[in-house]
Amino acid sequence: MRQDSGLMIVGILFSGLGAAVVFNGLNGTGVESPSGMRGSIHASPEQAVIMGAFLLVAGLLMV
Repeated sequence: MRQDSGLMIVGILFSGLGAAVVFNGLNGTGVESPSGMRGSIHASPEQAVIMGAFLLVAGLLMV
């Protein structure tokens, strides 16, 4: 295996997470916290699409 395979794995995980966040944003749900969690992230659908796009681009740059 190549030495940068760990970075490739992290890039694939970031890309998957970014795609899931974009899908939630386009679906209209945004990012909601599980009940009872303090200090968690809240994002509107528009913010979720932007945040997911940044994660997706960062993941693709790592790969």
